Amino acid sequence: QAITRKASIPLAGIIKDDYGLEQVQFVHSIDQQELSIYSPLKQKHAGLKEFKIGETSQTQEKFEVLPLNLNLGQKISLTLEAKDGDTITGPHIVKGVKLEFNIVSEEDLLSLLFQKELNLRKRFEQIIDEIKTMKEDLRKHNDLYAKSKNEGQAIPAETSNAILSSAERSIFTTRQKATEVQEIQSSFSDIREELTNNNLDNQVANDRLNNKIIIPLERICRLNFPRTDEQVGIFKLVAERIQDPQDSINNCLVEVELLQAELEKVLIEMQQLENFLELVELLKSIAKDQEEIKKMTDEEKKKKLIELQDLM
Repeated sequence: QAITRKASIPLAGIIKDDYGLEQVQFVHSIDQQELSIYSPLKQKHAGLKEFKIGETSQTQEKFEVLPLNLNLGQKISLTLEAKDGDTITGPHIVKGVKLEFNIVSEEDLLSLLFQKELNLRKRFEQIIDEIKTMKEDLRKHNDLYAKSKNEGQAIPAETSNAILSSAERSIFTTRQKATEVQEIQSSFSDIREELTNNNLDNQVANDRLNNKIIIPLERICRLNFPRTDEQVGIFKLVAERIQDPQDSINNCLVEVELLQAELEKVLIEMQQLENFLELVELLKSIAKDQEEIKKMTDEEKKKKLIELQDLM
């Protein structure tokens, strides 16, 4: 995982031991060196049989990278080591999963986050397209039933089966898309955390992420999707009973329209965030070009100096 030299790496979890804990500490090494460096945690934990970390602001533990004064391109390995209080057969020492981090520039990390955001937006656009397809499918089968009904004849079994299939597809799509939107919301929360943990959280971008994307997506998953799911469930029940489905389909369409509208509002905010991150990318490109120009100028100066020395 890429981090900057100013990163704070948060720790969260629960450490348990029947004998109680004697010591818990960070263990890190740089560039895969054999030498391990130990850093104690801030919270008191000696004697505890259950040690909760990161649940509240009071129990937060972070590993600070800045004091290490690392250079770009260096790597750091980090894990957690716990020693229990067993005085009979111990103490026993256990290490957690080793995490590997690459030190990159702030511009490079922003570039990586920009690419993540871009991929998430593409997935989100696909979700909206599939919601639209579901809506058109509902309308199509609503019209199909109305046409058969207006002809004054019994509804053909083929039509009833098609309507039931539409209901089943609607349930599947609604639940699948709800899960995918939750995943996207979680991914945007991760991006926000990465910005914060690397001291890159611009207030404008942070507000847009939190108030315009993350919170609205949470609300859509909590309200819009369950309401849509409820209506398509009623539609399926009506279709199974081979009853007139028009009212239930119309109720589905109302909720799907509202769901689509809320999703499209968030998409607009994603596009605006992309514009902001594109600006960061542009500034990064300009800085790189300036550095190359400076390098070429310095090389040209050296060349002319050598030519002058030769003439002398």
